[in-house]
Amino acid sequence: MSSLIRGPFLLTALLLSLSQNLHAHAGWFWQNPLPQGGGLVAIAFVDPKNGTAVGEYGAIVHTADGGRTWDRQKSPVNFSFAGVWFADALHGTAVGWSGTIIHTTDAGESWSYQMSGTIASLRSVCFYDALHGIAVGDAGTILRTTNGGDTWTPNSASSSSVNLHSVRYLDASNIIIVGTKGKILRSDDGGEDWDSESSETSNALFAFAVAGPRVGTAVGQGGVAIRTTDGGKSWRSQLSLTSADLTDVSFSDATHGTAIGKTIPGNAGTQQRTTDGGATWTSQVSEASASIVGIACVSTTAVFAVGGHGLIMRSKDGGAAWTPVSSTITTELLSNVAFSSATVGTIVGVRGLILHTSNGGTSWSKQESGSTRHIKDLAVIDASTIEVVGMKGTILRTTNGGEKWMPQESGVVEDLNSVAFADRSVGTAVGAQGTIVHTVNGGKDWSIQQSGGTAALMDVALVNASHGLIVGFDRATRAGVILSTDDGGRTWEQRTSPAKGRLVSVAFADAHVGVIVGERGVILRTEDGGTSWKSVVCPVQNSLACVTFSNATVGVIVGENGTILRTIDGGRTWENQTGSITFDHLVAVSFTSATTGSIIGNYGTILRTTTGGIDVRPADGYSYDRERVFMSSTEDPVTHSVVFVFTVGATALVHVELVDAQQKAKPIIVPSVMKRGLYHFEFSSKDFAPGAYQYRYECDGIVRTLPFIVQPR
Repeated sequence: MSSLIRGPFLLTALLLSLSQNLHAHAGWFWQNPLPQGGGLVAIAFVDPKNGTAVGEYGAIVHTADGGRTWDRQKSPVNFSFAGVWFADALHGTAVGWSGTIIHTTDAGESWSYQMSGTIASLRSVCFYDALHGIAVGDAGTILRTTNGGDTWTPNSASSSSVNLHSVRYLDASNIIIVGTKGKILRSDDGGEDWDSESSETSNALFAFAVAGPRVGTAVGQGGVAIRTTDGGKSWRSQLSLTSADLTDVSFSDATHGTAIGKTIPGNAGTQQRTTDGGATWTSQVSEASASIVGIACVSTTAVFAVGGHGLIMRSKDGGAAWTPVSSTITTELLSNVAFSSATVGTIVGVRGLILHTSNGGTSWSKQESGSTRHIKDLAVIDASTIEVVGMKGTILRTTNGGEKWMPQESGVVEDLNSVAFADRSVGTAVGAQGTIVHTVNGGKDWSIQQSGGTAALMDVALVNASHGLIVGFDRATRAGVILSTDDGGRTWEQRTSPAKGRLVSVAFADAHVGVIVGERGVILRTEDGGTSWKSVVCPVQNSLACVTFSNATVGVIVGENGTILRTIDGGRTWENQTGSITFDHLVAVSFTSATTGSIIGNYGTILRTTTGGIDVRPADGYSYDRERVFMSSTEDPVTHSVVFVFTVGATALVHVELVDAQQKAKPIIVPSVMKRGLYHFEFSSKDFAPGAYQYRYECDGIVRTLPFIVQPR
């Protein structure tokens, strides 16, 4: 990558991109599933009681009771992890995207960031003891440590450019690495030198596990399974009972092991079992509710598997039967969420799903809606009175907080997508084929209003009993539609949209200022109650699903791929919190104050914040303090790639230069506004003459320096 970077502007672009991923969770936490909902990809047990699993967006969960309960641990970074290993009950290491390495010496109570010297994604890590370890990853990356990760040394002896997926120690000297294109590397000197061995396959190998002193099995693409009995010098293909990719394999002893893989049609997950050290394999039925990708055999009977959406599965009989350990109130598609107070809220979804909380989402209970139709939206009138709408003209109402839901006659059969109330009496619901229905008596009776077309109407907002806005799109042209009324809906007038594409959500900050969002990052804003609209710059290109305002200045937008945007100036500008906690498609958001809110999404995702989505917690291992700035720099002696890491204590203008002995400065980061967090970036020392330099870091009047030596080449 360094060969593509020329000059400070490109360095800044890379830095800002990385910083979004390295920044600690932006104030959002999981309420469903638990302990968290990010995909888990790797799991390791150091003994029958202590295990750790890692995954997306810095997810780390730990058990100290044999897997009965799991607690989330704090990560100092927000990159996704790919591998984890514990040398003993206290010392553990996790690796992941962009050269991420974190380390613990207290069983995960705290994790600290380690410098890898690379931005290549790391996929696997293994330690022989607390000091000696190997990490491998993309583009043939092999890193070695002899001091517990205080320093990692790159090893280019493999001369391999393929992605390396798994590494394991056979003993202190003998180590096996497997990767794409059937690549197998073997070391007999503790990782200093590597030999390439024939695997007899060109399929990618995703995992390798040790079954005995010189015995092990590698699994991979297309169900391939190969076995060695001589420490990796030779390999033989094993009979595989699946064509699905096998993503992980684990042995509890010399004979008992399990391999697992991706979901295939008609089967929740692929699972193979051996009782003879991998010589033969038999199929087992997997009961996993999502694709399982990581496995740990703790004993001949105790097996754990992890996978998508926070899945943790436990087997007590060697994998014949599985029980979910992670908990979830639902994995169904959720449609919308609304709170009447900081503690009382309701969520609606498919198949008549209604969830209720009275403790701010700490726990959710299902309510009996009496319907099996998809409920798409709700309007909370007060703590007891709620109106919901859905498919085929469905309207339900409760006046006792959801203890009982009563159907109402909408007078239409079209799907209703949205409902809003201006007060206890006046409400409007909109939906397919230009459908608009209106009530003036609290939903007892609904009358049809004319929209003047057949557009798909997606959302409605009522500023008061007379003034309202509807947004949607024309299904034929996909052009956005904006309708406005000033007479309680007796007439609806079409307004001009300055943007192309579907419009799906509208919200008002006050009587005059409103925001509309839509596909491909469309944000529109009005200051005249919706008569005219102007486009607003969106920091992402993802499609947006929902917008809400908690007061005249503070608002939040959510959308696909974990999009979360926040404004504190009434929607003029939007701060990007995207990628702070999940990849999932987020569909709705509700705030009861500027700081307290909930987000829902696919697969039953429920997120909560009490800080407005802002991270107010320093990441473990670093002090995000204005005065105490952390800085570190490492250089790869082979490629001359330099990785510089530093912290920013609060949002401010940051400028970094390299200053030589003659006090001539070369900017490596042009002045840029950066948020509080941990940052790193890469550049090449080849762009600098050999000699002594200093990093000069300036942020908000604070100046710090760090020595840096460019070695003769």
